[in-house]
Amino acid sequence: LLGQSHRHAARLAAHLVVARSRQCDFLTCLQCGRELVAEFGDADEVGRRIDVATLFPEMCEAVLQTSIIGRARKAELVEIHCHNIRDYSPDPKHHRVDDSPYGGGKGMVMQPEPIYRCYLDVVEKSGSKPYVIYLSPQGKTLTQKKALELREIPHLFLLCGHYEGVDERVLDALVDEQISIGDYVLTGGEIPAMALVDCVSRMVPGVLADEVCFT
Repeated sequence: LLGQSHRHAARLAAHLVVARSRQCDFLTCLQCGRELVAEFGDADEVGRRIDVATLFPEMCEAVLQTSIIGRARKAELVEIHCHNIRDYSPDPKHHRVDDSPYGGGKGMVMQPEPIYRCYLDVVEKSGSKPYVIYLSPQGKTLTQKKALELREIPHLFLLCGHYEGVDERVLDALVDEQISIGDYVLTGGEIPAMALVDCVSRMVPGVLADEVCFT
């Protein structure tokens, strides 16, 4: 666990053992996850890290491997990981991640379990509690001022929605903030997520030659 003391890492490992021993998932028990991340704070001791939870990681990587952000990753100025939400599906055969909305409604939404498992995996591997952002047209519009605020948060977890969005319980239990990049509709949250990653990462110290380049 990068940047964490042995005592801190041991405490986190103990929480994971308890959570797994309960054999609970997002639908039956959120308390495990809350206890797991409540024991330790934000990633003050680690470098800039951004995790992107998506159904199309190859789409995100195509953007993040190039240009200024790609160079910043190679130089380890910013740590970015793309996670395929389907890898966390409880359906091992079809890797299904969609379901009918909880409480009824039209269309399909992303199931809570795969998102919840992805989030816990990130917590375990990073040793830190990320600030969770859901890219949504219902969110506040991304501005340069907001990007500057997000730059000060050491660890971001960006959730890219699809279909009719994500299960409402994910928004209630995990999401800290919803952000939009404009008043229009896109196929999914990947393009907004990449815009946010670029906007925030380019202002990380060392990525650009001078702060005058930020605007």
